[in-house]
Amino acid sequence: MSFDVSFGSSAPALPPPLPWDGGDHAFQDSFLPHDALCSVTLAGGLLRSVVERTGDVEQTIWIVNAKELCLVTNSVVPSKRALVDGVELAHDGNTRFGVAPMALASDAFQTTHEIRIYRDGAEAAHLLHAEPVRKRVPAALWGEQRQAGLHDAAFIEGALTGFTLTPAGGPVPGETAPVPRSALQFSTDEVQNGYAWTTPAGGFKPAPLDDDARREALAASLGDSRTAEARASLLRALGFEPTAVTLRPDSAALFIIPPQIAA
Repeated sequence: MSFDVSFGSSAPALPPPLPWDGGDHAFQDSFLPHDALCSVTLAGGLLRSVVERTGDVEQTIWIVNAKELCLVTNSVVPSKRALVDGVELAHDGNTRFGVAPMALASDAFQTTHEIRIYRDGAEAAHLLHAEPVRKRVPAALWGEQRQAGLHDAAFIEGALTGFTLTPAGGPVPGETAPVPRSALQFSTDEVQNGYAWTTPAGGFKPAPLDDDARREALAASLGDSRTAEARASLLRALGFEPTAVTLRPDSAALFIIPPQIAA
């Protein structure tokens, strides 16, 4: 003969299911962030951002490359349905999940990820391609049982959490406008009295001497102290040592045509 003896309670008492909202013990306030349940991030194509201020309100404007634009939506709560501009969008995300702390099974919990795209006030979903984003979510939150078994999975795989939005097609190339050939031709406009010659003040004025008289003037200047000082200053400016340069007494006679002498 054999018999079993149990010690303690046969099954632990579970707390009552949480409501969705309604206070500190609600599921929304206990497990979800108070803001930013859904977000949109720019993942590609950003050129620069501009901050516009209207009164006390600041708004960030994204300047993007239309060809490389990439937006990513994200929701903290996984979704079973998807709507883009009110149209049902098929996806292959895992829809078998509930809310474990609320004791909601999958059939009793419905969520929808909805995206609205506008351009100049009109819906423009056809301009972007929506690709589903699937992630693993914790089964402790989105499972169907409040008490998980020892061998139950810790995560629910492939739940729909958002979409990647990219341009549905490339920019439409423009057509080159015809340009008349006459607009590209070169033409010359004559300007009357565009310039005038002037006589510079203090210019060089040669003395009215013949060749022999100029040679005599050059020979006489070799011993002139003012000429020697000017010659030495010129040599130093050119990087020469004045004492290294000597002039022969007959230097003036060596010229085939003697240089002009200032008047």
